[in-house]
Amino acid sequence: MALFGFLKNKKAGQRLEELPVSRIVTPENRRRKLADDGSLDELARSIAHSGLLCPLSVRKKGAWYELVSGERRLRAVKRLGYKRVLCIVNAGPAENVALVAMIEDVQSERPDFFEVGECCLKLMNRLHLSGEQLAVRLGKSSSFVEEKLALLAIEPTVRDGIRRYALSERHAKAALALDETEKRLKLVHRAGEGGLGAEETELLARRMLGEACETTEEQRPRRTVVRLVRDYRVFLNTVSIACEQLRSGGLKVDMDSSNREDGLDLVISVTRERAKKRGAVNSE
Repeated sequence: MALFGFLKNKKAGQRLEELPVSRIVTPENRRRKLADDGSLDELARSIAHSGLLCPLSVRKKGAWYELVSGERRLRAVKRLGYKRVLCIVNAGPAENVALVAMIEDVQSERPDFFEVGECCLKLMNRLHLSGEQLAVRLGKSSSFVEEKLALLAIEPTVRDGIRRYALSERHAKAALALDETEKRLKLVHRAGEGGLGAEETELLARRMLGEACETTEEQRPRRTVVRLVRDYRVFLNTVSIACEQLRSGGLKVDMDSSNREDGLDLVISVTRERAKKRGAVNSE
């Protein structure tokens, strides 16, 4: 889509305007979960050299302008000390603006792969789309959407470790192959502390999976147990996506699973978090 194609359509509800950086705010639920200082420095140097080639996208909200997309660019211009910045001001319905923001997150803002999965899930829920239909909307393959959704089965504690060690999506998929939180955490820790590459981490995951499949009484072929683990993973992914939906609704959800020889143990805990005190003020 052309950057300034909307200027040719008066009904698009958008205009190009230079705005004070101090009046642009980022909604709490859209703040990036991970900041890459090296990447921001590189972006800031590019903007300083060539200017801001892609404007920020905002919408008017009272005396402020709420950021729709472009948080990395906003951080970069703040780092450069810019007082004003070029923006596309959206005047359409808030729901439409939010959907555009999520699509741009997936396509251009380069969030981490967990955020992409969360964006895909929100879009599917809001627009009542299947994974294949969403893939068409995003201009991506069906496998792209399926893989990102599958990663949501990884527990928040494991995700935190993957982010902390700046591990790749292949590392995350290796962790997903294991069926217990404790094992996933162990794998992530060993990969991060040991500086293991994705291929080395995959080999380690297969070794850990093989150890888990060993039997003490009957020496059944290992491939039989591995097949069971893969079958259960489809079910676990579905349950994990449902847990993510509960979390997005403000509930605290913990899920733990472990394999038995004859089945699967699955424990889900759902807790309603206490409401914030009425006097609390968000200073950000």
